[in-house]
Amino acid sequence: MPTKTTMSASTIEQVLLETLWDRDGDRFNEELATATGDDDTPILEGLETFSEAGLLTRDNGLVVKMSDGTEYQITIKRSR
Repeated sequence: MPTKTTMSASTIEQVLLETLWDRDGDRFNEELATATGDDDTPILEGLETFSEAGLLTRDNGLVVKMSDGTEYQITIKRSR
């Protein structure tokens, strides 16, 4: 019987990173423009893990950097 692998915050972090950054963020940018209804919406310029960004936290998460200089942090916490 195969062993079951436990899902971890770092696994979710990597899957989100790879999904959001597919084809250099093209899909993310298309979805964002559709959601806002604005073709002049800032585009995704960078995406990195908290660790790669040098944030002093033990949390897993992503830093989303947009072309207009805004940044968003997405924290990943297991709740159950």
